[in-house]
Amino acid sequence: MKLLRKLFDRLMSKSQGEIALQEIMHSAPGTTEAIHLEEVGLPNGRVTTIQWLYSRTSVKLRISHRTSRSEMIQWTVSERDEAEFKSLIAAIRELDSSRIENFAAPVRDGVVYFIAWGNALNVRSVSLRNPLAGSAQRSLVELIRSSVRNERIETAGQ
Repeated sequence: MKLLRKLFDRLMSKSQGEIALQEIMHSAPGTTEAIHLEEVGLPNGRVTTIQWLYSRTSVKLRISHRTSRSEMIQWTVSERDEAEFKSLIAAIRELDSSRIENFAAPVRDGVVYFIAWGNALNVRSVSLRNPLAGSAQRSLVELIRSSVRNERIETAGQ
């Protein structure tokens, strides 16, 4: 069954968010569920990445700031409460109950978001370019960004 699943995974084309979520599952053993947001500024290329990793024994929040996507990721890691993760994932799923769609505004600069959430067998992923204020896409971005509370996050698009 595992071999069949791996073959199926390789044949399916994946979004950047899905690829990132799979990398989380492989690089952080024990992670059973995760949330990933990568924010890339255009045209400057600055990147802010936020990841929530849930396992049976802990919840970790990882944040990275890079000047380009090719730069090595250096994580700032903090322990968080299980209740925070459960609340955030529930809010994301509620917001996505009407299926948030990929979105690309017709502008050359701004910010692109690669977002994914779920577990190894069930991943939801969207790519958003300059989501409109008040839209479900923008609400998803703000929900994840605001979940880090007192942690220092930069806006990649500035």
